[in-house]
Amino acid sequence: MNPEVLDEKVLSCIVETTVPLDRVIEVLDTMESVAGDVDSVYSLDLVCRTLEDQSIPTLKILEENGRWYSFNGKINIGLGKMKVKGADN
Repeated sequence: MNPEVLDEKVLSCIVETTVPLDRVIEVLDTMESVAGDVDSVYSLDLVCRTLEDQSIPTLKILEENGRWYSFNGKINIGLGKMKVKGADN
């Protein structure tokens, strides 16, 4: 790690990663096992795309493994990628 940032204080931080569906429970187990070692409060969000039939694959994984979840939704309609004549890419 860069020594220049070791004494920095952070008010808020978002760490994002991509996890294959078959490893979701493994990652959640790891997060739970280190939660007591984190000298802070943290929250965990699990985000995925819906399947063609509009089902949510991670919900089935969580339910099959007896995991609690709070179902909230966010729909990204892709406006950030609009191609507008004259706009920079």
